[in-house]
Amino acid sequence: MNDSALPLGSRWRRVVASFIDSLIMMVIVMPLQFVTGTFQREMERQQGGGSMFAFQPGNVLWSAIGLALLVGINWNFLARGQTIGKKAMSLRIDRIEGGACDRTRIIVRRMTIMQVIYLIPVINFLFMIIDCLMIFRDNKRTLHDEIAGTKVVDVRAVQA
Repeated sequence: MNDSALPLGSRWRRVVASFIDSLIMMVIVMPLQFVTGTFQREMERQQGGGSMFAFQPGNVLWSAIGLALLVGINWNFLARGQTIGKKAMSLRIDRIEGGACDRTRIIVRRMTIMQVIYLIPVINFLFMIIDCLMIFRDNKRTLHDEIAGTKVVDVRAVQA
């Protein structure tokens, strides 16, 4: 089957893939944050009246660490337009014009841009809501797909 003719990945398969990727990251990052005292400091800050929506300079460091881990863990998969979750669900990130998306575009235009947006209080929350809701359009492209010029396709037809 021609790559440009691959069907779009289903919404539910995308959600499961995202859940798998998030779970992998949580298993790695949460213990690191616990050991470094990040959890304790944040609990104390919030108990002292600090808002959970306020910008925290430490979040920049953890965002960079998270991005580095995400890229490192998925490095080989990203060469084929996938993450571990997308591979498990037989999905692939393609360029909007067809064909697997290259690693650089995924890292810069999907992952890095999202990490930066997630650092901006209030905007991050609005972005997440809009991003999630956009998947219910006919083209199933999220806001981060639009930004990166990508789509997520089902590669089971190619694997058969």
